Amino acid sequence: MSKIIFYGLLYFSKVDKNPNLGYINKNKKDKIFANNALNLAHSLKKQNLDFILITNNQKRLKDLVNYDYPVKRIKFKKVVNYNTDFFTAHFKIDVIKYLQKKNQISCLLDLDILAINKIPTFLKTAARKKLNLVFDLNDRKDKNLNQKIINSLYKCNQLTNNYPNWYGGEFIFGDKIFFKYISKKIKMFYPNYLKNIDSVHHIGDEMLLNSALQSIKIENKIKFYDVSGEKVIGRYWSINTKKKLKKLDYYLKNFLIHLPSDKLFLSQLKVNELNYNEIKKMYKSKVFSLQNVYTNKLKKIIRKIL
Repeated sequence: MSKIIFYGLLYFSKVDKNPNLGYINKNKKDKIFANNALNLAHSLKKQNLDFILITNNQKRLKDLVNYDYPVKRIKFKKVVNYNTDFFTAHFKIDVIKYLQKKNQISCLLDLDILAINKIPTFLKTAARKKLNLVFDLNDRKDKNLNQKIINSLYKCNQLTNNYPNWYGGEFIFGDKIFFKYISKKIKMFYPNYLKNIDSVHHIGDEMLLNSALQSIKIENKIKFYDVSGEKVIGRYWSINTKKKLKKLDYYLKNFLIHLPSDKLFLSQLKVNELNYNEIKKMYKSKVFSLQNVYTNKLKKIIRKIL
């Protein structure tokens, strides 16, 4: 197969607001994110898969963890106010711009991800055939959500024929042409995004990514495909969600698992000392622990009262 180079972004900022991390861990976020990056690299290394971490501060990274994987420092441009939710996620746009110059198959991942199974044949074939892949999170069963997505997309890309797909920014896979198209479209739509940032249904790189992908899909000059049914990646929340999730075992069968609500748990693992089955067993124990179960139940009760 054509070689796949996996990438992740770690942008250090004192002002980042990340609702998925929680206030209690705010002062530990740099250490948590650095360990997340290290463990993602460890998990890919088990299959000799290459991972490059892109950052704005290599010294800060080295001060926090013993990171011995490739690191690349690139230039970043501030585009949103410091008090914006998911402030640092917006710098993923600079990474996409960087990847448009790489003559290879690149796969951009979020850091709160681990490889937990062997890389599937599907992904190897996609690399060989130079297919572009993204991860659609919306099953379209929620009509209200579908309309919110379409309304938000229109505010950014001004297209009247958007589809209610929602492609997660945690997985973007393709060649330099694909990243170039995404980067070009994002540049076009950024002014609209900034103008409407207080009224779109989602703030962050995913809003821009989806606005771009819808435009690319409608133009139909290059193709991209959804991996949501291919056991490539799954996104799982161990906290209460509005949408009912499938059973945990479904997500644990994927090559990659994305755990946005479990950054702290991921940072505390010693992935280099564990095999995939041990990692999955530890995560199941965490999810089904009395503490996690009763915390979620208590939060449900409080939400109903309020």
